[in-house]
This record gives sequence, structure tokens and C-alpha cells, in this order.
Amino acid sequence: MSLAIDTDKITEVMLPDGWHTVAKGSFSLDAYEYQKGGKTLFRAGQEGLVLPATGFIFTNASGETICGPISSIRAVKLSKAG
Repeated sequence: MSLAIDTDKITEVMLPDGWHTVAKGSFSLDAYEYQKGGKTLFRAGQEGLVLPATGFIFTNASGETICGPISSIRAVKLSKAG
């Protein structure tokens, strides 16, 4: 058994600083990396001591993009809509 979380239904994400509203359909999970000028500086999952390799990204209600490692998510709220 697993706790299936439908990422299409995430409406809010709790990060260490509190709840953040997620713009509809903007939440996504994937491996993450840091880049500068198109050059990759750091790629999670390929650095032996850096975990997790999975990160998140979403747009908040103000239109800002918020992203980080999945381990920083404390909870999510899901819409009731099917």
C-alpha cells in the first residue's frame, strides 16, 4: 500500500516557512540541478552525498516560481475536485 498523492490536485504546499498556494496545474516533481548561463553547476543525484535527487517546482499565487528539494515539503493540501 502507498499514499497516492495526485500532483494535479495539489492546491497548497507547506514549506518550513508556512503554507504556499499553488497555481492550478503548476506543481511538478523531477530531478533538479542548478545552472548559470546555461552551464550546469550542480546536478542532484550525481553528487554522492547530496540527497534527495528529486525536487519540486510550482508557481505561487503571486506568479513567483518556488522550487527546492522534495525533502523540504512538510505537507500538501489537495483539491476535492475530481
